[in-house]
Amino acid sequence: MKDLIIPALQKAWVNLEAPTSKKVTRQMIIDDVAPVDLISFMNANNIPPTAYFSGRANGYDAFDAIVLEWEVEVPTTWEDNEGYHKRVFNGHAFRYVSAALIEAGYKRVSPNSSEFKKFPSVYEMLFDEDMLVSYYSLYFVKK
Repeated sequence: MKDLIIPALQKAWVNLEAPTSKKVTRQMIIDDVAPVDLISFMNANNIPPTAYFSGRANGYDAFDAIVLEWEVEVPTTWEDNEGYHKRVFNGHAFRYVSAALIEAGYKRVSPNSSEFKKFPSVYEMLFDEDMLVSYYSLYFVKK
């Protein structure tokens, strides 16, 4: 089983692509801007025409300022990519491992959910091959 799981996880890691950009919301307060001057204010501050009106929450279920909000694309950071891998890798890896084990004659079984408490995420177990094998052996048995 170990000979099937490790190559499948390596293939899953290579094929997992993190996004290269993310959307971030920018906002600018427009309390002091007259409605007649709004278009020139937007042009002067490089606010795109897709901006929309919103409010800045004050913590008391109300707004303390009226703002224009818009979204911009920014490159992802290393921390963003690591967070993406931690969130997504478990499901992504399971597809690759499942395909490899089923092709090799294993069948999927329903594990006891209380047995998973001793395991961290698959991302955190990547370098502990024995723990990975015991983790996936809860899901698959030889026919």
